Amino acid sequence: MKLPPFDAELNSKSNGVIFMDGTYLKVFAIPIETVHLFRDIESARIAFNSNGSLFYNLRYFEQVYWDDLKPFLNGNCSSSIEIVRRLINFYYMVTCHELSHNIDSNHDLNFINRLERVSARFMDQRDSFISTFGFQ
Repeated sequence: MKLPPFDAELNSKSNGVIFMDGTYLKVFAIPIETVHLFRDIESARIAFNSNGSLFYNLRYFEQVYWDDLKPFLNGNCSSSIEIVRRLINFYYMVTCHELSHNIDSNHDLNFINRLERVSARFMDQRDSFISTFGFQ
């Protein structure tokens, strides 16, 4: 799939969507200053962690979610919409994955155990977030 040229509106909206205007980061108590977006169309990388900061590739969001999500952004966009729930759950697991790398850098059994603990640790906060989330 060929990506469209960089679009400032898409960048702005996808930033808000991916991080739910900062609210989603409260699930993990992550300072917004440690979270960054980048757009690398050459890489298959979805996200990475460097020195405690998280980096999310807009390319993945654009390819996988943007077209399905775009029709809902002009009206009430809530977690009752399937694509929104899918997006929240996907980025929840990506964030858990990257946070787990703060402790275990390799993808080995220790990392898998850490990922399980991190995802279970924040699940109630995620569920609470999903139950109240909505864009206007």
